[in-house]
Amino acid sequence: MGEVKNVIETVVVDGKEMAIKRRSDNVWVNMTQMARTFGRSKRPDNWLKTKESKEYLPVLSVSTKIDTADLVIVKQGGTPEEQGTWCTDYRIAMRFAQWLDVKYSIQVDSLLVQIANGEKIVSDVLPFDGKNYISQSDYCRTLECNYHSFFGLKSHFPTEYIYVLGVWYVSMKLYRMKEADRRIRGVKADLRKEKDRWQLELDFQ
Repeated sequence: MGEVKNVIETVVVDGKEMAIKRRSDNVWVNMTQMARTFGRSKRPDNWLKTKESKEYLPVLSVSTKIDTADLVIVKQGGTPEEQGTWCTDYRIAMRFAQWLDVKYSIQVDSLLVQIANGEKIVSDVLPFDGKNYISQSDYCRTLECNYHSFFGLKSHFPTEYIYVLGVWYVSMKLYRMKEADRRIRGVKADLRKEKDRWQLELDFQ
């Protein structure tokens, strides 16, 4: 399968989920999801009425050469992660987070800068097209295998692999199959060891 673009990923900041989309050197953020746990008074439309947002967005629009109306957009339909008010520049999300809660915003700022600079791969589990995927690095780390092993089933299950922003992912379905196989092999190895121990004890008797 070719590279998949515009995938929604979920990050967790201070125990709160936040949906994002990585776009080259920028990050889109679902502001509605960010605000969900902060109460009705902290909705994105209320922040957009504040003096800070009314001053900041036009200046950012000039700087980025993006219309103000395109800096904050509303999406309807689709999955819950897709729905709601999105900002198309991570710096808006940083200011929105500060309005929500200052302590929360410090963690949001640090994370979004890392993601925007390409310093952080976001999701251990990546949702796409109704399926969940795990990254190559996490697959190999948790199953204690090498990268060659990661691609070992690709010829048999090519649709279970996707390539997103320079990172290979495999479906959680295939991962769980390999994880179960690994556990079974471990149990068999333990049983063989136990059998050998019993045989030694019988031989001594």
